[in-house]
Amino acid sequence: MRWSAIPLGLLCGSAAAFLLGGIYQWFVDWMPFVYFNFFASLALGAVVGGIAALGMRAGHCRNVWCAAFVAACCGILGGVRSFDVARGQLREELLEATGSAWLREALESTGPGTYDRLTTAHGWSIADHVIARRATGWVLYRGGIPIRGAWVTLVWILEAGLIVVGAAGVARAMAREPYCAACGRWCREQRFKGRAPVQLPDLLAGLDGKDVRQLAGPAPDPATHSIWALHSCPGCEAYACVTVEARWNEPDEKGKPQAKRNTLVEHALVNPAALGGLRSRLASS
Repeated sequence: MRWSAIPLGLLCGSAAAFLLGGIYQWFVDWMPFVYFNFFASLALGAVVGGIAALGMRAGHCRNVWCAAFVAACCGILGGVRSFDVARGQLREELLEATGSAWLREALESTGPGTYDRLTTAHGWSIADHVIARRATGWVLYRGGIPIRGAWVTLVWILEAGLIVVGAAGVARAMAREPYCAACGRWCREQRFKGRAPVQLPDLLAGLDGKDVRQLAGPAPDPATHSIWALHSCPGCEAYACVTVEARWNEPDEKGKPQAKRNTLVEHALVNPAALGGLRSRLASS
């Protein structure tokens, strides 16, 4: 990993978090269904984490925990940016509703004088925003069940958790992708579908007998197929590995088919001398 990996990751991720955090908050404020916001939170984290991981990849970072930590920090920044935009949105909404009985009742329930202080203050602190949002709350859908107080705090915790988990998860997955240390390049992926008749002992290195039997044996079901992901260095092709995933459909309790998958081999090393043969066999399978 080069010294520039972490600054590049932070720079790319922070820029994405600042921009997308504001867009995310405008979206969730418009979205009438609170529970849809959780999908938006996960998407925000995934996009921010992916952009941060691209910066880390430019610095040749292969440490999955370092990539996850940097992406999680950027995800937190995205959440803070969203929170700051929400503070301005809520203040404008309350100023427009000044004088209404429901607003006075909601704010005064948090303490005497809260209504006058929050509707006349020129600026809000974070604590003011927390008090106002917990008092006014949201509804699960327009015209639906209101949620206030501790439920608002729970929604915030869930959204923050999804943003951080999404960012860290995507960055960690991207840092695990195969890398050619000799050339200093990330491997290129080719995906094939089918069960290629491969002589695994000649083509693959680092597999035990069980893995060989799983790949060379017959499919457990005619509907089962395999996805072969072949990773090879675009420069020297001296480093290559393969991941094999079995996929099939299995009926659920109601008889409806559900897609199932199982990773048989992950990043198994390929004999460089046989790489061309493996690629041609997979392409013709």
